[in-house]
Amino acid sequence: MNIIEQAKDFVNRLLHPNDPHRCTHCHKRMIKKNGTREVTIRDLDGVREERHQNWWCHLCERSYYVPDPRREKWARYPRRVKRKGLDMYLHLGGSLRGVAQWLRSEINPGTERAKVWDPLSKRKSGPEAKLGHTSLWRWLQDAGDKAQEKGLGGWYQGLIRFSGALVADGTGVKIRGVSVPLHLICDAVSRVGMRIARLAEESNVAIREQFWALLREWGLKMVEVKVLISDGANWYRYVLGWILRKARQQRSIFHLWRNILPAVRSFEAEASP
Repeated sequence: MNIIEQAKDFVNRLLHPNDPHRCTHCHKRMIKKNGTREVTIRDLDGVREERHQNWWCHLCERSYYVPDPRREKWARYPRRVKRKGLDMYLHLGGSLRGVAQWLRSEINPGTERAKVWDPLSKRKSGPEAKLGHTSLWRWLQDAGDKAQEKGLGGWYQGLIRFSGALVADGTGVKIRGVSVPLHLICDAVSRVGMRIARLAEESNVAIREQFWALLREWGLKMVEVKVLISDGANWYRYVLGWILRKARQQRSIFHLWRNILPAVRSFEAEASP
């Protein structure tokens, strides 16, 4: 089944859900009702409780239920909430935390950012959606895995284009008490994480190998990278001299302010009476 047939099948299931009077296993009609279960729907129009019907098949001797076409099995949020979250993050900008807060404000009237655009809305009693930024991060990983499995190939399908600008930075984490250096490279516009790797050490050669691997895995050419946004570490100048020879370096404003902030506070303490 190609991608066009999958899309048609998905739309058809939305318009014509499965007949609940047919067993989903044997497709026979020897069934009966088998009680109901309470389901929490966390959609863009609010959080509500619904009761869904369970069924029992006499031939299979097992229970079944008709999946809700609005959401995937076991998913806490419908498909359109996920699609909106991914679209906002990739095309409007902002952080994962900011997008998650915006979605929570829309799902839960009268809370958080909703107080700004609709101050007269009242907070509804009952359950509230507690959508976190980690859920949005997981949706991004799942979408990327599915795109890779179906051979969509990333940028060059018209979904997300490489901007020509890279953001690179290194950090350190502790794993079981041992400090480990990590290096991350992202697209500067879409902020798609293109490569994250654990390094044996932070050195010119190690960082250079990360950029070589990035170009190979994503099928990019050196001349396609126009800008490298980074701090003032020596290995990035080494990368610009050996690999990204056509790119310009843009110093990260965050790192500049972080480095200069102690000097500013020291001057303020000396200048204040």
